[in-house]
Amino acid sequence: MTTGRGEIIKKLEDTTRDAARQQSETLRYILQRNGGLSYLRRYLGSYNGSVDADTFRTAVSLSRYEDYTDYINKMADGVLTDKNYGGRPLLSVDPLTCFFYSSGTSSMKPKLIPYFDSKHAKETSTMAHQVSFANVGRLFSPTPSVNKALWFLYAGNVAETKGGYF
Repeated sequence: MTTGRGEIIKKLEDTTRDAARQQSETLRYILQRNGGLSYLRRYLGSYNGSVDADTFRTAVSLSRYEDYTDYINKMADGVLTDKNYGGRPLLSVDPLTCFFYSSGTSSMKPKLIPYFDSKHAKETSTMAHQVSFANVGRLFSPTPSVNKALWFLYAGNVAETKGGYF
């Protein structure tokens, strides 16, 4: 059963109506699953309790891509855990599926972005595509006789990393 264009737009509006709550729920979900990551240990040290949003906000500073570069490069080379932290995963407990390159528009140089196989990532990606398609359909309504659209998605060049990821 497919969801109609209006239903998708309504879901987006409902989801973004209370963005602060949505962001808090997303952070809580991420921390429940990934609170023990190697990346977070440098901020949380030996803290062993459940990492809640307040603890995270207090201990972890705002970050930028360069803060993750070493971890991303290790993962691209096939290293997914940190032996210095008892074999903890580097950046996610979810399986690494592939890498993609950003467009590079912010720094004029594409960045290598890891993609993890998680339910949350899939749901977010699906919703983004559905909303995008619904908005295009709202702006350029298909005729009743031809309810089709041609969609182009830029995928960039495929390259294999040293660790065997594409």
